[in-house]
Amino acid sequence: MSTQLDRNIPPNFNKSILISVLLPEVIRTHKYNDDTYISAITEFEIECEARLKELFSRIGIQSSTKSDRFSLPYKHEVIGEIEGNSYLNYAFDIDNIARVFVKDLIEKNANKIRFYLFAEVVTEDETIGKRYKGKVVYKFRYMIHF
Repeated sequence: MSTQLDRNIPPNFNKSILISVLLPEVIRTHKYNDDTYISAITEFEIECEARLKELFSRIGIQSSTKSDRFSLPYKHEVIGEIEGNSYLNYAFDIDNIARVFVKDLIEKNANKIRFYLFAEVVTEDETIGKRYKGKVVYKFRYMIHF
């Protein structure tokens, strides 16, 4: 049984912040719709989780993810945001936000965790206007094992 979370799908796929994550999936499938976006962002999240596991192992934190990613009953959540930039891939580089997650784990003295990463791309902000470059909101949800 696959567990899914409700995703906020951007209303407009023509925003530049989506190019780096969405374009490879569009080229692969030749489709440009909600399913393509969900597939692309899910693949991105899984790649980020793999990089985070590697980072955590380097600093002595044992980490794992479940095969049914969102079924983890998390107790801790760290939310980080990266604003869109003229360098399109900047918001999608997990290294730019990973220190926020590591800091939280170190403060809690966590040395064994189970986690998943949930990423949302925000392309519209009515308060900023047309020049808004967007942002990526990362939700790092985890459970500490003893």
